[in-house]
Amino acid sequence: MGNILGSYCAILYICLSTKLNHIMKNLQKLNRNKLKGIKGGNTTDIGYCPDSQTYIPCDELCPNRRNPLCAIQA
Repeated sequence: MGNILGSYCAILYICLSTKLNHIMKNLQKLNRNKLKGIKGGNTTDIGYCPDSQTYIPCDELCPNRRNPLCAIQA
């Protein structure tokens, strides 16, 4: 019984790892233009609000009325 359970766990681990790899690759394909389309904004600059742990366009304010953390433009 122990060998069957161990084999089942190994197969389940491999399946979950493969699925997780696939999900991560799809997430990496998101770029700023796609995020712009999702958010519906006119800007491609997305910033992070630490207080609400959300991503918003850099030209908007976080819920705490502070500017989001955005990349420095070159």
